[in-house]
Amino acid sequence: MPAPRVPGFPALLGAALAGDREAVLTLALLFEQTRRPAADPDESVQSLLAPEYAACRLTEDEWHTAVDALLHQVEQAGGATGPSVVWALSKTYEPRIVPPLATLLGRLLAATDPGPRELAHQTLFAVLNVGMGCHRDLALDAVRAAARNGSGAVADTARRYLALHGHRLPGD
Repeated sequence: MPAPRVPGFPALLGAALAGDREAVLTLALLFEQTRRPAADPDESVQSLLAPEYAACRLTEDEWHTAVDALLHQVEQAGGATGPSVVWALSKTYEPRIVPPLATLLGRLLAATDPGPRELAHQTLFAVLNVGMGCHRDLALDAVRAAARNGSGAVADTARRYLALHGHRLPGD
């Protein structure tokens, strides 16, 4: 028997796009739950979901609608995007999220205002976690840029990743 559709999906997505962190968290958990085989559910994910969502999986249309909407928000809002939106997108492990997130990271690194460091850090993690498996060159360029132009935890994380994996920055 297939899992039930997500109740109130349009409202849930609308709330996530409006900045409701609980709605974004729910979408992220639904991405995780839907990615797993139905026969092997992750009880820890189910336990974090509200009861009305615990047995649900996103339909293919819901999945694509949610990813498209969140990506659109990232592309339009840029630095005004919440880190939780980037985190939710990273839970999809979709290759198509990497180019817009790499672009966002570049914009954040180029900003004169140090701005949302949490967003830059979350974007770097998403590029690393998803991009290295599907857009390796793009992801590696983004990590190098973060190591050169980032500050604080963003630069430290990027430098540690490069050192751990035997990559050097030009000039090192």
